[in-house]
Amino acid sequence: MSYLGEEKYSTSCAENILLLSDGDKWIKNYRVSYLPGSIHQLDHYHLKKRLRQTYSGNPDLLDKALNLIHIKKEHKLPEFVRLSKINGAIEETVADELTSYIEANIDDIWVIDKLAEKVPKEVLVVGSEAIEKNIDTNIARRFKGRGMSWSCQGARNLMAFRLMYANGEFDSYFEAI
Repeated sequence: MSYLGEEKYSTSCAENILLLSDGDKWIKNYRVSYLPGSIHQLDHYHLKKRLRQTYSGNPDLLDKALNLIHIKKEHKLPEFVRLSKINGAIEETVADELTSYIEANIDDIWVIDKLAEKVPKEVLVVGSEAIEKNIDTNIARRFKGRGMSWSCQGARNLMAFRLMYANGEFDSYFEAI
């Protein structure tokens, strides 16, 4: 990944590199090892997705948890989750996993603010919702239909056609044949 980034974008010469991730440890380690000087931003999409899964049965608590992120009081999230566990609103193991995830990434939830004065605000994105939705719409729904199964080659072939269609290249591809 770092080789491709260097080859295509000369990342070693870049002044500002933002690495957006789902919060897995390996990505933070990758940043340190291969993109020194970059900053790591936890993708809000993934954080909110975990909160939605955890609090799916309690919309009031979900709103409160999401609001803590919105008002940039994310440091209160671990205690909020612990209290939810104590009050029986969420299972102990689920609460412990969520708390560990939040604590491992808490300093990266709003790290993007460090770039606010260095880059145009249009590029300061804290979540990949648009990309995730595009993947769902163009890829996942087609592959996950009832009774469907795909070989690796069949999936690759279908993916190529789906991407051509999404990029407006489908008709011109067949006209060239």
